[in-house]
Amino acid sequence: MFLGVIGSLVVALFLLVAPFSGEPFSWWFLYLVLGWNLLFLNLMPVWGRIRTLNLAYFDRFTGKVGYTFDILGCDERDEFGNCCFNWRDMKCVLVNQSTDQGGSRAFFPVISHKDRDKYPQTKMTIVVTELAQNPIYCFLFWERLVRFMDNSKPLPDIPEYEGYRHLDPITAEFDKHNNRPEVYWRDMSFKQQTEIYDELYKEACEIDWYNDAPQPEITKPWQRWTPEPERKETLNWKYKAKQLFLQLTCGIP
Repeated sequence: MFLGVIGSLVVALFLLVAPFSGEPFSWWFLYLVLGWNLLFLNLMPVWGRIRTLNLAYFDRFTGKVGYTFDILGCDERDEFGNCCFNWRDMKCVLVNQSTDQGGSRAFFPVISHKDRDKYPQTKMTIVVTELAQNPIYCFLFWERLVRFMDNSKPLPDIPEYEGYRHLDPITAEFDKHNNRPEVYWRDMSFKQQTEIYDELYKEACEIDWYNDAPQPEITKPWQRWTPEPERKETLNWKYKAKQLFLQLTCGIP
Protein backbone atom coordinates (compact mmCIF):
# COMPACT_ATOMS: atom_id res chain seq x y z
CA MET A 1 0.00 0.00 0.00
CA PHE A 2 2.93 2.31 0.71
CA LEU A 3 4.21 1.90 -2.84
CA GLY A 4 0.71 2.49 -4.19
CA VAL A 5 0.31 5.73 -2.22
CA ILE A 6 3.73 7.04 -3.28
CA GLY A 7 3.03 6.14 -6.90
CA SER A 8 -0.34 7.92 -6.77
CA LEU A 9 1.31 11.04 -5.33
CA VAL A 10 3.86 11.04 -8.15
CA VAL A 11 1.07 10.68 -10.72
CA ALA A 12 -0.78 13.61 -9.13
CA LEU A 13 2.43 15.68 -9.32
CA PHE A 14 2.82 14.76 -13.00
CA LEU A 15 -0.75 15.86 -13.68
CA LEU A 16 -0.14 19.22 -11.97
CA VAL A 17 2.99 20.05 -13.96
CA ALA A 18 1.84 18.51 -17.27
CA PRO A 19 0.09 21.70 -18.55
CA PHE A 20 3.28 23.70 -17.99
CA SER A 21 5.71 21.13 -19.34
CA GLY A 22 6.64 20.48 -22.93
CA GLU A 23 7.36 16.83 -22.18
CA PRO A 24 4.69 14.22 -23.03
CA PHE A 25 2.79 12.77 -20.12
CA SER A 26 4.14 9.42 -18.87
CA TRP A 27 1.01 7.35 -19.33
CA TRP A 28 2.95 4.16 -18.72
CA PHE A 29 3.60 5.23 -15.13
CA LEU A 30 -0.11 5.90 -14.56
CA TYR A 31 -0.96 2.42 -15.89
CA LEU A 32 1.79 0.93 -13.72
CA VAL A 33 0.41 2.53 -10.54
CA LEU A 34 -3.19 1.54 -11.30
CA GLY A 35 -2.11 -1.98 -12.21
CA TRP A 36 -0.06 -2.33 -9.01
CA ASN A 37 -2.90 -1.14 -6.79
CA LEU A 38 -5.40 -3.49 -8.44
CA LEU A 39 -3.00 -6.45 -8.29
CA PHE A 40 -2.21 -5.75 -4.64
CA LEU A 41 -5.91 -5.51 -3.85
CA ASN A 42 -7.19 -8.54 -5.73
CA LEU A 43 -4.33 -11.02 -5.98
CA MET A 44 -2.68 -10.86 -2.54
CA PRO A 45 -5.09 -13.53 -1.16
CA VAL A 46 -4.16 -15.75 -4.12
CA TRP A 47 -0.42 -15.41 -3.51
CA GLY A 48 -1.01 -16.19 0.15
CA ARG A 49 -2.59 -19.54 -0.72
CA ILE A 50 0.24 -20.69 -2.97
CA ARG A 51 2.74 -20.99 -0.13
CA THR A 52 1.75 -23.03 2.92
CA LEU A 53 2.02 -20.80 5.95
CA ASN A 54 3.19 -21.90 9.38
CA LEU A 55 0.18 -21.11 11.54
CA ALA A 56 -1.13 -21.83 15.02
CA TYR A 57 -4.81 -22.05 15.94
CA PHE A 58 -6.66 -22.18 19.23
CA ASP A 59 -9.55 -24.65 19.55
CA ARG A 60 -12.09 -23.52 22.13
CA PHE A 61 -14.08 -26.78 22.03
CA THR A 62 -11.20 -29.20 22.57
CA GLY A 63 -8.96 -26.91 24.61
CA LYS A 64 -6.04 -27.59 22.25
CA VAL A 65 -3.50 -25.41 20.46
CA GLY A 66 -2.70 -26.78 17.01
CA TYR A 67 0.11 -26.09 14.56
CA THR A 68 -0.01 -26.51 10.78
CA PHE A 69 3.57 -27.79 10.68
CA ASP A 70 5.37 -30.68 12.32
CA ILE A 71 7.03 -30.11 15.68
CA LEU A 72 9.86 -32.33 16.84
CA GLY A 73 8.80 -34.43 19.83
CA CYS A 74 5.08 -33.84 19.36
CA ASP A 75 3.08 -36.96 20.26
CA GLU A 76 -0.53 -35.77 19.99
CA ARG A 77 -2.47 -35.05 16.79
CA ASP A 78 -5.85 -33.41 16.34
CA GLU A 79 -8.65 -34.30 13.89
CA PHE A 80 -6.77 -32.48 11.12
CA GLY A 81 -3.63 -34.56 11.65
CA ASN A 82 -1.73 -31.54 12.99
CA CYS A 83 0.49 -31.41 16.06
CA CYS A 84 -1.41 -30.08 19.06
CA PHE A 85 -0.85 -29.35 22.74
CA ASN A 86 -3.10 -28.82 25.70
CA TRP A 87 -4.00 -25.16 26.16
CA ARG A 88 -3.11 -25.42 29.85
CA ASP A 89 0.44 -26.37 28.87
CA MET A 90 0.95 -23.04 27.10
CA LYS A 91 2.38 -19.86 28.63
CA CYS A 92 2.73 -16.22 27.66
CA VAL A 93 5.75 -14.02 28.41
CA LEU A 94 5.90 -10.25 27.87
CA VAL A 95 9.14 -9.16 26.20
CA ASN A 96 10.54 -5.77 25.28
CA GLN A 97 12.96 -5.90 22.38
CA SER A 98 14.49 -3.78 19.64
CA THR A 99 12.59 -3.60 16.38
CA ASP A 100 15.30 -2.00 14.22
CA GLN A 101 18.95 -0.97 14.21
CA GLY A 102 18.00 2.52 15.38
CA GLY A 103 17.21 1.21 18.85
CA SER A 104 13.43 1.51 18.68
CA ARG A 105 11.85 -0.88 21.20
CA ALA A 106 8.40 -2.42 21.52
CA PHE A 107 6.50 -4.87 23.69
CA PHE A 108 5.48 -8.28 22.34
CA PRO A 109 3.61 -11.20 23.91
CA VAL A 110 5.48 -14.45 23.28
CA ILE A 111 3.37 -17.61 23.49
CA SER A 112 4.98 -21.04 23.72
CA HIS A 113 4.79 -24.41 25.41
CA LYS A 114 5.78 -24.27 29.07
CA ASP A 115 8.69 -26.58 28.25
CA ARG A 116 10.21 -24.39 25.55
CA ASP A 117 13.53 -26.24 25.68
CA LYS A 118 11.74 -29.42 24.57
CA TYR A 119 9.39 -27.72 22.08
CA PRO A 120 11.21 -24.60 20.82
CA GLN A 121 9.15 -24.53 17.61
CA THR A 122 5.99 -23.70 19.58
CA LYS A 123 7.28 -20.17 20.21
CA MET A 124 5.06 -17.44 18.71
CA THR A 125 5.96 -13.75 18.86
CA ILE A 126 2.73 -11.82 18.39
CA VAL A 127 2.59 -8.36 16.79
CA VAL A 128 -0.41 -6.84 18.56
CA THR A 129 -0.11 -3.34 17.08
CA GLU A 130 2.20 -1.31 14.88
CA LEU A 131 3.22 0.95 17.78
CA ALA A 132 3.58 -1.20 20.89
CA GLN A 133 5.54 1.07 23.19
CA ASN A 134 2.78 0.52 25.75
CA PRO A 135 2.37 -3.04 27.11
CA ILE A 136 -1.39 -2.55 27.54
CA TYR A 137 -1.98 -3.92 24.03
CA CYS A 138 -0.20 -7.13 25.01
CA PHE A 139 -2.24 -7.46 28.20
CA LEU A 140 -5.49 -7.01 26.29
CA PHE A 141 -4.46 -9.53 23.64
CA TRP A 142 -3.63 -12.21 26.20
CA GLU A 143 -6.74 -11.45 28.23
CA ARG A 144 -8.87 -11.87 25.12
CA LEU A 145 -7.20 -15.16 24.17
CA VAL A 146 -7.51 -16.59 27.69
CA ARG A 147 -11.16 -15.56 27.81
CA PHE A 148 -11.85 -17.15 24.41
CA MET A 149 -10.31 -20.46 25.49
CA ASP A 150 -12.36 -20.59 28.71
CA ASN A 151 -15.15 -22.84 27.43
CA SER A 152 -16.89 -22.82 30.81
CA LYS A 153 -18.18 -19.33 29.96
CA PRO A 154 -19.98 -17.90 26.92
CA LEU A 155 -17.96 -16.20 24.24
CA PRO A 156 -16.99 -12.59 24.96
CA ASP A 157 -19.60 -10.27 23.48
CA ILE A 158 -17.53 -8.50 20.82
CA PRO A 159 -18.29 -7.73 17.15
CA GLU A 160 -15.94 -10.43 15.78
CA TYR A 161 -17.89 -13.25 17.46
CA GLU A 162 -21.45 -12.06 16.89
CA GLY A 163 -22.00 -14.08 13.72
CA TYR A 164 -20.82 -17.30 15.41
CA ARG A 165 -22.35 -17.13 18.88
CA HIS A 166 -25.12 -19.57 17.98
CA LEU A 167 -22.53 -22.26 17.15
CA ASP A 168 -21.27 -22.38 20.75
CA PRO A 169 -23.81 -24.19 23.00
CA ILE A 170 -22.93 -22.33 26.20
CA THR A 171 -23.02 -18.99 24.40
CA ALA A 172 -26.30 -19.78 22.65
CA GLU A 173 -27.93 -20.72 25.96
CA PHE A 174 -26.62 -17.56 27.62
CA ASP A 175 -27.95 -15.37 24.80
CA LYS A 176 -31.36 -17.07 24.90
CA HIS A 177 -31.65 -16.77 28.68
CA ASN A 178 -30.69 -13.09 28.66
CA ASN A 179 -32.67 -12.09 25.55
CA ARG A 180 -29.59 -10.85 23.74
CA PRO A 181 -30.38 -8.97 20.49
CA GLU A 182 -29.48 -11.16 17.53
CA VAL A 183 -27.79 -8.36 15.54
CA TYR A 184 -26.63 -6.02 18.28
CA TRP A 185 -23.18 -5.06 16.93
CA ARG A 186 -24.26 -5.24 13.30
CA ASP A 187 -26.80 -2.50 13.98
CA MET A 188 -23.92 -0.14 14.80
CA SER A 189 -21.77 1.91 12.47
CA PHE A 190 -18.03 1.24 12.45
CA LYS A 191 -17.57 4.73 13.86
CA GLN A 192 -19.74 3.96 16.89
CA GLN A 193 -17.92 0.67 17.44
CA THR A 194 -14.61 2.56 17.32
CA GLU A 195 -15.89 5.04 19.91
CA ILE A 196 -16.81 2.14 22.22
CA TYR A 197 -13.37 0.59 21.68
CA ASP A 198 -11.67 3.88 22.58
CA GLU A 199 -13.83 4.16 25.71
CA LEU A 200 -12.93 0.65 26.85
CA TYR A 201 -9.26 1.14 26.00
CA LYS A 202 -9.19 4.26 28.17
CA GLU A 203 -10.70 2.29 31.05
CA ALA A 204 -8.15 -0.51 30.56
CA CYS A 205 -5.29 1.99 30.74
CA GLU A 206 -6.46 3.09 34.19
CA ILE A 207 -6.23 -0.45 35.58
CA ASP A 208 -3.17 -1.51 37.55
CA TRP A 209 -2.80 -4.88 35.85
CA TYR A 210 -0.24 -6.07 38.37
CA ASN A 211 -2.04 -5.20 41.61
CA ASP A 212 -5.75 -4.51 41.02
CA ALA A 213 -8.32 -7.25 41.49
CA PRO A 214 -9.93 -8.68 38.32
CA GLN A 215 -12.45 -6.27 36.90
CA PRO A 216 -16.09 -7.28 36.33
CA GLU A 217 -16.75 -8.43 32.79
CA ILE A 218 -19.23 -6.64 30.55
CA THR A 219 -21.46 -9.58 29.60
CA LYS A 220 -24.48 -7.53 28.49
CA PRO A 221 -23.17 -4.62 26.41
CA TRP A 222 -26.66 -3.88 25.06
CA GLN A 223 -27.52 -2.56 28.53
CA ARG A 224 -24.66 -0.05 28.35
CA TRP A 225 -24.58 1.09 24.72
CA THR A 226 -27.54 1.64 22.41
CA PRO A 227 -26.94 1.10 18.67
CA GLU A 228 -27.46 4.11 16.43
CA PRO A 229 -28.31 2.56 13.03
CA GLU A 230 -28.79 6.01 11.50
CA ARG A 231 -25.00 6.50 11.70
CA LYS A 232 -24.24 3.51 9.47
CA GLU A 233 -22.78 4.32 6.07
CA THR A 234 -25.15 3.49 3.24
CA LEU A 235 -24.03 2.02 -0.07
CA ASN A 236 -24.80 5.17 -2.03
CA TRP A 237 -22.73 6.59 -4.87
CA LYS A 238 -20.64 8.75 -2.51
CA TYR A 239 -19.58 5.75 -0.42
CA LYS A 240 -18.83 3.65 -3.52
CA ALA A 241 -16.86 6.49 -5.14
CA LYS A 242 -14.81 6.94 -1.97
CA GLN A 243 -13.99 3.21 -1.75
CA LEU A 244 -13.14 3.06 -5.46
CA PHE A 245 -10.80 6.05 -5.07
CA LEU A 246 -8.99 4.39 -2.14
CA GLN A 247 -8.64 1.15 -4.08
CA LEU A 248 -7.21 2.76 -7.22
CA THR A 249 -4.86 5.20 -5.48
CA CYS A 250 -3.77 3.27 -2.38
CA GLY A 251 -4.67 -0.36 -2.96
CA ILE A 252 -6.86 -0.38 0.15
CA PRO A 253 -9.56 -3.11 0.05
